[in-house]
Amino acid sequence: TALVTGVDTPLGRDIAYSLSRVGISIAAQSYSRDPATEVVRVITTEGGIAIPVVADLSVEGDVDQALDLIEDQLGPVDLLVNNTWLSGPQTAGFPFLEITPSDWRRYTQDNLLVLHMITQRVAHSLESTGRQGAVVTVLSGAPVPEASLAHHFLRAVVGAFTHAVGTDLLRRNIQVNAVRARADTDLQLVTTTALNLLFGTDTRRVIDLDPHPDELGPVRKQ
Repeated sequence: TALVTGVDTPLGRDIAYSLSRVGISIAAQSYSRDPATEVVRVITTEGGIAIPVVADLSVEGDVDQALDLIEDQLGPVDLLVNNTWLSGPQTAGFPFLEITPSDWRRYTQDNLLVLHMITQRVAHSLESTGRQGAVVTVLSGAPVPEASLAHHFLRAVVGAFTHAVGTDLLRRNIQVNAVRARADTDLQLVTTTALNLLFGTDTRRVIDLDPHPDELGPVRKQ
């Protein structure tokens, strides 16, 4: 069973459909019902197995209820695709000097909390039954402008989280990887890269597709 979060995005839908087409049962998460229901309709029409999961993954109770629902209807989650990102508050995508402390705290705290809670909950389930599993976090585009400080922060957090948690969980036979891309990166390339990580055919911890120029090296104003 795979839990794919953020199926209200084109990338989330594409990953869910691709996993279903190789015989994996899909739990399709979104914050509102319609996107998840539509993904489930497409998958079941094609003969696959899927259920909608409507949950706010920044709320601990919602996370627990979502995983309980999935385990009851599809069995335990073996594969997790983190693909949901909360939109930044009003000033989160502004230049640094214009971001209010409250907006910065909400943006950073909420997205970190989502990443932490759902990954930890799935990892607990995997460890409790001694199962192998895989987690892939996908950041393609952003809920704030890609050129913004907040987006660069989110890219860095995804990388740091993946390296740290991946090292910690590897001894528990849980593989943790990430794909970072831009909004204009080819959708199929991102999906294929994510699936290769899930199935272990690519073992790089963090893969950067189309890295931002400032990630290629230091820039000094002359």
